[in-house]
Amino acid sequence: MRAPRLLVLAAAARAFQRPHRVPTPARPAAVPDASPAEYERVYAADCEVGAGLDERFYDFNRGLVDAVKGFLDVFLAGRDVPRFYVLETLARVPYFAYVSVLHLRETFGQRDDDHVARIRVHFAEADNELHHLLMMEALGGNASVVDRCLAQTLAVGYFGYCCALYATNRRLAYHLSELIEAHAYETYDDYIRREGAALKARAPPPVIRDYYQSVDGAPPETLYDAFVRVRDDEQSHWASLAGLVQFDALGGGSVATPPCAADDEACLAAPDECLVPAVSR
Repeated sequence: MRAPRLLVLAAAARAFQRPHRVPTPARPAAVPDASPAEYERVYAADCEVGAGLDERFYDFNRGLVDAVKGFLDVFLAGRDVPRFYVLETLARVPYFAYVSVLHLRETFGQRDDDHVARIRVHFAEADNELHHLLMMEALGGNASVVDRCLAQTLAVGYFGYCCALYATNRRLAYHLSELIEAHAYETYDDYIRREGAALKARAPPPVIRDYYQSVDGAPPETLYDAFVRVRDDEQSHWASLAGLVQFDALGGGSVATPPCAADDEACLAAPDECLVPAVSR
């Protein structure tokens, strides 16, 4: 019985890790296309699904992410791969925190209907981010002891904050991770656009080629392909987290459509009151 269960878990993890495209919204006139660069897909308190959410906490999350991003922009200016190493070190932390809190709750007998499913999904996310990190290490991103110290120090503080946040308001915790994943997607996308030609001439590290071979049998042929896969993974994580922020449920709905009733014209007709912009235009 043990082997079949392990196979089921492995299949579930691999299915989650496959990058997927965010679907096109059903009402393009009312709901903008889902994109990390445009919308966080967080619903404000005046929409029924967002009742009880305090925008001040979301603003604090945004301010925290912007502050760390600004620091990294200065400290790691012109050093793309070390920046990716720091980002991937931090990217795994929330999923560790989620699983830690879920295990603690389980110890005290507190289980939601999707408790086990959340543990499996977040473990799969952590495993995916681990292989991104291994790729950046293989590319020399962790060569500097200063960069390693920075990444590890940030990770320790980030872990404590994520644990406290997830234990008290997991939608806010998911929102913080959503912002991080959106930033990661945009960072990789910019790098691919700038360095695409050079990346196409290089082979990917064996660790990332073997990983994607095990996930879907389609290993990247070039370093460019590998970075595209990593970027798309970040978008996949962002989409999953956006759905969790909106619905607080795994597979709670499409991130490209609002959780408004079909006959709720007040909600559908005023997306600006329901959606919170991710970035200033």
